[in-house]
Amino acid sequence: NINLNYSHFLSTNPPRNYLQSLLYLFWISLIASLLIFLFLLFLYLTMHTFDWVLVEYIFLYTTLVSSTKDLITLGLTWLVLLVSIFLKCGVAPIYFWKPDFFQGLPLGTLLFYITFVYFNFLLFLTHFTTLYLGELFYYYVFLFWFIILFSVLTLLLIITESYYLKIFLAISSILNSVFIFLLLTTSHTSSGVFIL
Repeated sequence: NINLNYSHFLSTNPPRNYLQSLLYLFWISLIASLLIFLFLLFLYLTMHTFDWVLVEYIFLYTTLVSSTKDLITLGLTWLVLLVSIFLKCGVAPIYFWKPDFFQGLPLGTLLFYITFVYFNFLLFLTHFTTLYLGELFYYYVFLFWFIILFSVLTLLLIITESYYLKIFLAISSILNSVFIFLLLTTSHTSSGVFIL
């Protein structure tokens, strides 16, 4: 009963699994987009502008003259953005969808998603958060550290689940994303230049 045909190990997934993975990504992207819309709504209600150049200056002014309640409101607004980013990236502790998504994709599509789509999305996020939201990011860096440390602890629990190549790639992607976000907490901005 043992089949030694190597094509069995590299066989493509049925179209049903591929379609399920794409629908899964669609719904996760929709939820993340709604959370980003909620973040923009909260940001406008607290800062009264969408001009990303002014957001840092308004935030610095808010930290100097506002009460603790306003700073907590801004922190919760920042938390909504972090949850939406972590959900869209599939980073721990909100990684539940990524192994199932990777398992349903063919290897060629998975390679395209990791190398082009996900890499460019992470590059944009790191550039955007450090360039336009740098002061907000570094003011609430302890909140970010707490989420990252919680992510590392949950990754230690799921790392033993990588029995198959696609699940291993998903966990590797989650782990690398956590390392990139951890590296972001040590970066500095100077005159609008992104320095790592």
